[in-house]
Amino acid sequence: MNDVFASTRQDALGAPELSPFAPDRVRIPVMFQQWTNISFVHWRYDPQELQHFLPRPLQIDTFDGDAWVSLTPFRVRHLRPPCLPSLPWLSSFPETNVRTYVRALDGSRGI
Repeated sequence: MNDVFASTRQDALGAPELSPFAPDRVRIPVMFQQWTNISFVHWRYDPQELQHFLPRPLQIDTFDGDAWVSLTPFRVRHLRPPCLPSLPWLSSFPETNVRTYVRALDGSRGI
């Protein structure tokens, strides 16, 4: 982790506070890709309404007391493994993710 952006502050559950910076760089990527035409649309939900959709060790992560569900449509372009070119007929396609924000038992956050 870059020490300039390292946070020693923790939230109430002991997880590092949120940061706009990625904690670590990927050392050996499995794939390369670009995301274009991306949108993020969020809806507030009661955390109890979403909790039953998650596997047992995960808990809904909240912001302002609410759970959030995100719809994220985008286009993947130039998908390819390292050291190989992208193939035009396989490496560009639309994708849509539906996400919510969660915490693991150790307090770490994820999507």
